[in-house]
Amino acid sequence: MRPTLEHILLVDDDPDIRLIARLALRRGGWRVDVAGSGDEAMLAVAACAPDLVLLDVMLEGETGLDLMKRLPAELPVVFLTARTDMAATGAAGVIQKPFDPAALADRLEQIWQGLG
Repeated sequence: MRPTLEHILLVDDDPDIRLIARLALRRGGWRVDVAGSGDEAMLAVAACAPDLVLLDVMLEGETGLDLMKRLPAELPVVFLTARTDMAATGAAGVIQKPFDPAALADRLEQIWQGLG
């Protein structure tokens, strides 16, 4: 059985998305760190060891797909994206933008439980 999800790293280059998603995830009871770029995300992973990365696909300067390749293989990644063609990427799940902030925590918990 997978341990409880406690700590999420949210990676998105849009500060409004980071704010809304962070608030929604914190209301879900999780500790949430944020990063606005791939380099910031790599530093955060090393510093805070999240349980899961919630990752935008279209980052400025580097795609989320490229960043996912740099992350530790055992670290689950869930894409948060407006793209509809992300199912076969190797990610643990995909949450479509625009997302419902009130449902974000439940959707992420469903994905986490599915990793079982």
